[in-house]
Amino acid sequence: MNNDASPNKDEQKFVDRSIGGFFKRHWKPIVVILSIIVVFVIGYLIVAGTGAPSFTKNANLTYGAVAGNFAQPLDALSWYFNVVLIDNFLGVPAILLGVLSFVGYLVLKRGFVDSFIGAIKTAIGVLLLNIGSTFLSGVVSPIFTGIKSVFGLQVVSLDPYIGWSSGLTFLQSFSNNNYVSWVSYALLIGFAFNLVMVGLRRWTNCHAVMTTGHIMFQQSAVVVPFVYLLFFSTAPLLNGGSDASASATAATVVFSGIFLGTYWSVGTTSTIKPTNIITENANFAIGHQQVLGISLAYRLGKFFSFTKKGQEIVSAENRKMSKRFRIFEDNIFVQSLLILILFLILAIILQAAGQPGNKFTDVVAGASTYWAVSALGTFWVVQIFMGALLVVASILALSAGVRMFVTELQQAFQGISEKVIPGSVVAVDIAAVYGFSPNAVTYGFLSGVIGQFIAVGITLGLSQIPGSPNVVVVPLFITLFFNSGAIGVYANVKGGWKAAIVLPAIFGFIEIIIISFALGQVQNAFTNAMNNGAVIASAISPINTGYNGMVDWNLFFGFPLIFAAMSPIAAYIILPIEVVALLVMVQFVDTNMPNHQPTKFSQKMMQHFKKNKAISVNQ
Repeated sequence: MNNDASPNKDEQKFVDRSIGGFFKRHWKPIVVILSIIVVFVIGYLIVAGTGAPSFTKNANLTYGAVAGNFAQPLDALSWYFNVVLIDNFLGVPAILLGVLSFVGYLVLKRGFVDSFIGAIKTAIGVLLLNIGSTFLSGVVSPIFTGIKSVFGLQVVSLDPYIGWSSGLTFLQSFSNNNYVSWVSYALLIGFAFNLVMVGLRRWTNCHAVMTTGHIMFQQSAVVVPFVYLLFFSTAPLLNGGSDASASATAATVVFSGIFLGTYWSVGTTSTIKPTNIITENANFAIGHQQVLGISLAYRLGKFFSFTKKGQEIVSAENRKMSKRFRIFEDNIFVQSLLILILFLILAIILQAAGQPGNKFTDVVAGASTYWAVSALGTFWVVQIFMGALLVVASILALSAGVRMFVTELQQAFQGISEKVIPGSVVAVDIAAVYGFSPNAVTYGFLSGVIGQFIAVGITLGLSQIPGSPNVVVVPLFITLFFNSGAIGVYANVKGGWKAAIVLPAIFGFIEIIIISFALGQVQNAFTNAMNNGAVIASAISPINTGYNGMVDWNLFFGFPLIFAAMSPIAAYIILPIEVVALLVMVQFVDTNMPNHQPTKFSQKMMQHFKKNKAISVNQ
């Protein structure tokens, strides 16, 4: 009986390995792929069979009309490829990301129905993001423009969502072309690069995969416009002043992707060890806006404990906190309060110093689409209050859209990373550690507010000096809470409650000073690009209303930005050097993971360092 059973098992194994067995096991994804091909073929047949009208892409490029009845099959193919697939498929973020989500779910074998629903939710989320972004820019821009026209100052809000909106506005402002898709392409290249870096962790020492999709989009929306602007600020590489050249597009997207992928790989890996200490070995990394900042705060914390030798360091969690400070944990309240104060100050300035046509009431009247009397009232005090609430509502709408499509993409990203690189560490939102150290969050948030707003006052005074940067940055709630609060948590690990107070204030003060100068340089680069014809007259500055504003993007990206923005040659040198510096830095990061071994590069560097040290001692 056993002898009879064995051939059957062998035969079954043979069948499973055959072509028929392969199709039997994978018939669902095969059917889906064939269905997609059929859909594209049908689309072409419709264009070739029924014809198509002429399509003007921009002032310099028009696709001619296509005759029907398959009279012009090659022209129909060109029209279908360029107009339908490129401009109306890959060029529309809602469709592009929806398809990405769909494919990701299919890879995870979630089934056609679940994959299709995920794609629809992703597309709707992107559209909701656009609605919130449009309203946010429409409400904030008139006031900031009014301040700029009266005092020659540019007010820039430090907020990841407003910065995201500002970056997208820059990419949309060139011509009828929609370059917003660059952000998605750079993100995909960056994510793929992150997977490769982790896959080669034996040599790269990178162990964490970035999966926080909304953060990835925010950062891509900062890097892509800046890279394009800095690389091509003096070279008129826009064909006829309305369309980006292929070389500029490729260079911007590819370098941005490599820059992002390097930052995600290195930054997330540097958080593994301190995060495991805070969470008692929960085994995840942080994938947010301040990964390098919190890693530095963790290492510097012990120097700011201000504790006598031998005396125990007291954690912030072992100290009682007044309940009065708990109100600052309500993000909607704090956002509304901060924006209301900001609007009130700007409105009073405009009312007092503005000339007729530039007063607050004139400014908002000229933006009636977003400051409609029926919605926000007519008395300027009421308008300020309602305008502040409308900004918060826009941010909530924007973030709701983000959550909607990121939830789908994040599952796809995480699933793909787990299938491609088993054993890698997933990097998650910074909020994941806040529950482990709530007091340190509040300490860091409050001290960070003080440090940053002292610096804002100083930069405001410096802006009145001739020749100084005329950009004044104003940090908003998300920047303060998820930036300074996070620094407080990681400073608390080795430095206790004193470090959780002092370090966020120091970080906050320094980063505001640096990013004010950096954004001033970026604005100068934009002005030069406008004057040299590299950007058309309708282009809007990438910092018109906001900038990311988190510590990594203020310090580790902001400081090199001061010099990189001086000329394209400086940008060609400095930005790649920053990538190389990150790759070298991660070689010396101790993740404290099981079976962790130093890379060969770090071992050689340490041996070289010890050898030189021994020689100097002997001398």
